[in-house]
Amino acid sequence: MNQPQPKWKRRWRFVLIGCTLLALVLGSVQYGLRRAAVQRYIARLSVTEDVYIRYYQRGWGGWLPNSLHRAIARRWQRKELVELHLSASGAARELLAELPLLTDLLYLDLSNAGILDEDLPILLRCPQLTHLRLDGNPVTDAGIQQLAAHPNLKYVSAVCDQVTMVGVQRLAAAMGRPEVLEGHAFSLMNHHAAGRVHLATTNGSAWTIPTDLSVWTTLAAPMSLQDLAHLDKLVSLRSVSFVAAVDPEVLHLLEDLPELRRLHLSYLRDDPAALRNVARLIQLEHFSFHSEDDFAGQFDQLQALTRLRTLSVSLRNAEVMDEVDWLRSLSTLKYLTLKLEMAALDERSVERTGQVRAEWDELGRAVSQLSELSGMTLAGGAADAALPGLADMRQLTKLQLRTDSLSPEAVDALRNLTTLKALTLYLSTAPTPAFVEMLGSHPGLEQIRIECPTDRTLDWSAVRSKGRGAKLDLR
Repeated sequence: MNQPQPKWKRRWRFVLIGCTLLALVLGSVQYGLRRAAVQRYIARLSVTEDVYIRYYQRGWGGWLPNSLHRAIARRWQRKELVELHLSASGAARELLAELPLLTDLLYLDLSNAGILDEDLPILLRCPQLTHLRLDGNPVTDAGIQQLAAHPNLKYVSAVCDQVTMVGVQRLAAAMGRPEVLEGHAFSLMNHHAAGRVHLATTNGSAWTIPTDLSVWTTLAAPMSLQDLAHLDKLVSLRSVSFVAAVDPEVLHLLEDLPELRRLHLSYLRDDPAALRNVARLIQLEHFSFHSEDDFAGQFDQLQALTRLRTLSVSLRNAEVMDEVDWLRSLSTLKYLTLKLEMAALDERSVERTGQVRAEWDELGRAVSQLSELSGMTLAGGAADAALPGLADMRQLTKLQLRTDSLSPEAVDALRNLTTLKALTLYLSTAPTPAFVEMLGSHPGLEQIRIECPTDRTLDWSAVRSKGRGAKLDLR
């Protein structure tokens, strides 16, 4: 038979359990006091030094009724330190050993803080950290490889003299997180292009890996391959807008961006390589470019963009006379914007003028064959000449016109567009009575917006009777 244990053994067991629990409580209290002391010290630094901090307010009692939540729960909000900038701060090395106490810290900036390779292992004790900036520190390629064991880092910027792109590529491969390379490449582009090229992203803060990027420069020279050398590393980019002149070689970098769907070129130079490099981006769905140069004979290269849904281009007489077959081939287009400029012609050359208008009309007929096209913008002096060619379209529902005036042929074409539901018109001269009558009697128009000078003799009552869909700005 089992002998019962002596009482002193049973009591000793409870003593051990109690001492263990007491030690855990005291350890937790000590940890909490140290953590609070570090946070108070950082809060003081944010007042006396160039240290930036950001808190996240976590409220308690969100499940309570509103009255109790306002009266009680707000008094128990917990402030979590989620972002800390110690850039160029003398206290950075002092605080380094205390960083593991900041268990809510997600964003850490240690730029120009004198961080060495041997200091980096301390960051492995901050497993919640997701974003890290080490710019301007004497760390090396070998040193940053210690961060490969970090479980959650997804953004690392290490623009340092002894850190190379190859070293960061090796780190990203070891971590299995390609976004690490993107974050470093974007920081490197901002650093090297400072003062020459400006980069802006519209999808988040400075910590965000860009998916939408705008690039521009205030210098006269076009943006070069040297200015944007690491653009091909930003593989998450879905939209790129060059709001300045750019060398065609830069467009060649975009081939390595598999997610790129939208491209805008504000100032494209007449270079045979320009549209050729664009045509290689077969994944593009939205493309727009405007140029003062003549691209006659080069537009046929755009036939390779078989996935285009929207297109915006500027055309002139010489380009239209060349050919319009490239436009017919873009069968997936759903919205088209054309800025049509008619070159100055000798007024005595009546035959030549008629020939040019016939060429613009042929352009309109080419557009009317795009079976998926449901929306369109026509702008420029030749918009009136191209409009009659659209008369046979039966899928166009939205049209915007920006031109000087409308000819009788253009008014008749609008009358024949029976599927048109929304019309926006900007005229620089007063419309004719036939145009106003067409608007009032059009069977399909539901939304009308017109900005133009007006004549007091024009009767707009039939247009206004269409109700809230009619907006007239008559000057």
